[in-house]
Amino acid sequence: MKPSNRSGMMPLDLSRSSISKRSITIGLLGLGTVGSEVYNALIHNAKSLSEKTGFIYEIKKILVKNPEKSRAVNPKRSLLFTKIDEILEDPEIELIVEVMGGLDPAGAIIEKALCHGKSVVTANKGVMATHGERLLKLAEEHKADLFFEASVAGAIPILRPLQESMATDRILEVCGIVNGTTNFILTKMTQEGSSYETALKEAQRLGYAEPDPTFDVTGMDAAYKIAILAALAFGHFAKGDHVSREGITEITPTDLQHAKEMGYRVKLLAKATCDSEGLLLSVAPTWIPSHHPLYNVEGPYNAILVKGERLGDVMFYGQGAGGVPTSTAVVSDIVHASKNIVLGISGQSNQRMETDIKLKSPESFKTRYFFRLSVDDKPGTLAALAKNFADEDVSFAAVLQKENTVNVTDILFLTHDVREGAFRKALANAKKLPFVKSICSVFKVEP
Repeated sequence: MKPSNRSGMMPLDLSRSSISKRSITIGLLGLGTVGSEVYNALIHNAKSLSEKTGFIYEIKKILVKNPEKSRAVNPKRSLLFTKIDEILEDPEIELIVEVMGGLDPAGAIIEKALCHGKSVVTANKGVMATHGERLLKLAEEHKADLFFEASVAGAIPILRPLQESMATDRILEVCGIVNGTTNFILTKMTQEGSSYETALKEAQRLGYAEPDPTFDVTGMDAAYKIAILAALAFGHFAKGDHVSREGITEITPTDLQHAKEMGYRVKLLAKATCDSEGLLLSVAPTWIPSHHPLYNVEGPYNAILVKGERLGDVMFYGQGAGGVPTSTAVVSDIVHASKNIVLGISGQSNQRMETDIKLKSPESFKTRYFFRLSVDDKPGTLAALAKNFADEDVSFAAVLQKENTVNVTDILFLTHDVREGAFRKALANAKKLPFVKSICSVFKVEP
């Protein structure tokens, strides 16, 4: 027998040989695109994964709606179950892997699994952005882990670095391109001059967009993701529907051409900024300047820029969606959760919670804006517009009037920094002026 340490407890044997003898029994919930790739990784790559991690991973039961359905993978029929309780109440299953998607019933199932003391790995951004704070508390109470790296940006490792690698620094801002569908659409529109509708159809043909793309193109997907990132960066659990949100459905090739002419590209930017006044959360189509690290992120790729007080800018880049990238993050969490199970340290969350942080109103957002107005082409128009915006302390860095052949012209404005509340008030007042025909477009502008 090995000697005990001073506390009287037997010392842990953390050698690879001791851990490698341990089998981890898994309940897999869902066998769709991501679930199939998780299955492939754990079954077909079992030997390689075991050699690299020191564990044997056994999928004992799989939850499906229809056991007879044709799938990309073909597990034994005896592994397929349709009732969740048959999995949650199995005492041999230690780890639940949820890749079903959707808020319901996934959220309730995760909650029940944690209450059974089973650790959970999930890729569900909706559940984590809506119920994350409560579920993490439940995990800690029941000495279980809840890992969700795959819920944001697919294969890009971002959540654990925020929790661990960057924990020694104070995070000032997290911003990024976190939705591959919208980034692909905007890239096609920029490069080829395509309409939104044409670019969307191409994205759907290639599998980058769902048949119903609403969740992506309205910015809701990105809102969920920035809420999760903000929770880990700043310790404040905002819900996805608390994020100020705009989508890309109204963007035209003309808008993108104007941005290009002025040295910018348009990206759907998700942003979380925290200062002494509180936390700002937004998702909006944004002009990105050519010197910005996110300027060259194109196609279906994602990138997240973290600004630290001491570290400065750190960027994470890679494939943000799809079965293989997402399953890679899921399996990484499975390995992490397995180590905690073996060492008996599940539920010791290092997620801090800052209860004194307040969400700031969107009206307090301070940024630059680009906007385009269609106006009557007559003397005094520009002077009247300048006065209208000056009355709300909105000043311009650049003004450009397009040539026209009729009595209506477009004027392009680029502002200095201004609070959103003041800018929106000035814009509303401008819309009431008799010579303003329409507000054609409005974009936030990154410095």
